[in-house]
Amino acid sequence: MGRACQKTGAVVNWTGFSYCDQPMPIKPAALKALRQNLAARARNQAVKHNLKKLAVKYRKAMTAKNADQAKIVSRELIRALDRAAQKKVISRNTAGRRKSRLMRALKKLAV
Repeated sequence: MGRACQKTGAVVNWTGFSYCDQPMPIKPAALKALRQNLAARARNQAVKHNLKKLAVKYRKAMTAKNADQAKIVSRELIRALDRAAQKKVISRNTAGRRKSRLMRALKKLAV
């Protein structure tokens, strides 16, 4: 089900979020907002985790000097960055900066 908080003994829910540091909301609208916040947080963390995995995959291809693999992974990573920026998980400028650095490194590898 969940594990207990060490401070208060309160149960930590399935998302890993602990209610022991803050009071639970009383009003139904505040409870709903908290649920929505937890759901959005879980979605955002999943997207960011995927971005990190792709970035590591890209970095490994770059260090191995494998241009073909790096091109394939860079396409996936660029698509994921655009999607994350579109859903406002990361900002547009952050996505643009990362894509620019990606392509610059890929060009260096091709030369």
